[in-house]
Amino acid sequence: GGNSLAETIVAGMWVGGKVVEFLQGTNTVFNTGVIRDAHDKQVARIKALISGANGRESAYAVRNAMFDTIMQGAGIFRNGTDLAASVTKLQEILQRARKVGLRSNGLGANQELALALKIEGMVKLAQCVCYAALQRTESRGAHTREDYPERNDRDWLNRTLATWANASDDLPTLNYEPATKVFEIPPGERGYGGGKIIPMDNPPTATPKGAKA
Repeated sequence: GGNSLAETIVAGMWVGGKVVEFLQGTNTVFNTGVIRDAHDKQVARIKALISGANGRESAYAVRNAMFDTIMQGAGIFRNGTDLAASVTKLQEILQRARKVGLRSNGLGANQELALALKIEGMVKLAQCVCYAALQRTESRGAHTREDYPERNDRDWLNRTLATWANASDDLPTLNYEPATKVFEIPPGERGYGGGKIIPMDNPPTATPKGAKA
């Protein structure tokens, strides 16, 4: 939106100046071969999509299947049964995404090509949402588990980190990062949600502004 665009312009101005400052007095050599390799990989992907080398699945059909799966299983109100079904369905959809081919010739401004290039990543991101939500057996913010209505600070006051170790994987690897130890407002009742809160074993106290973790 407009705010993000304005923020990007301002941040870009500061970052650009800092890059110049950082590089002063140094001899910098850029390996353009890396750029060429990345370019060549994208050209090969586009050619494969045009030729149907990987299959002729419709990018639009795959996108619609992904959308329906997310809507059915991973809305704001969720439960383990529906999330598990969505994870399984998205594994199947991911295989379809890897077999997408163009119905058009791919030349010029082409929305089908743009979607085809993104669709596998989109399905992977959807799977990150569903798989992480299935593992997170609590309710927190917009993640409301009907089968786990409590907010569980004891076990789940952390950040989910989802990665795809191998391009051929059909599920992400999940790791967890502890929440920051700097709290201007410690974890506690916020007056909404209505569910019970399972507190941390050793809850932190408020930390003054400007303090470092």
